[in-house]
Amino acid sequence: MSSPREIVTSALRFTFPARLPRDLWLLPVAAHLYPETVKYLQEKYPNDFTSPDYFYPPSAQALGNPYKKKGFIAMNGAANS
Repeated sequence: MSSPREIVTSALRFTFPARLPRDLWLLPVAAHLYPETVKYLQEKYPNDFTSPDYFYPPSAQALGNPYKKKGFIAMNGAANS
């Protein structure tokens, strides 16, 4: 059987993988309400995609609260109105 990497690569190259790559995306509430079912599905159908090990730090390009009137300063220094 092909590895997840081979399945994804084959699909991206349109060379007809043995099956379509899968990524079971669930809302957090599903794991909260149905933990046994979510665990079963994740074991039976593991994802072919993974998350990166790196996450971007908070940006210093914008400061403040964008949802508060005049509470957001953009990168160019313009405040929202």
